[in-house]
Amino acid sequence: MSRTDSTGGAGGPAAIRRDIARSRSELAETVEELAARADVRSRARGTAVRVADRVRGGTPEPVRRATSAVARAATGHPRPALVAAAGVVVAVAVARHRVNGRAHGRWNGRRR
Repeated sequence: MSRTDSTGGAGGPAAIRRDIARSRSELAETVEELAARADVRSRARGTAVRVADRVRGGTPEPVRRATSAVARAATGHPRPALVAAAGVVVAVAVARHRVNGRAHGRWNGRRR
């Protein structure tokens, strides 16, 4: 005959306590997982670190050295570095404009 009465169930109070402890542990794990998913800042930071590592790995060594030299020079004299950066942005924009084939539209007098 199994022990199922109103005083303790199949395993008694000890079994109920074990079930409660297991449920609490599972609930704590679930709450931790949800908190980790909701922490957007740390997830974004982790993504940024992974992307930065990937970019560093694919960047040639001479470019990395030149970038560090510019960064060191910019700490003492930010204005020339900003002007140089603006020049690079303009040069890249012009190059992309030409590569994409848009250099021929209205810029040379023809209308589309």
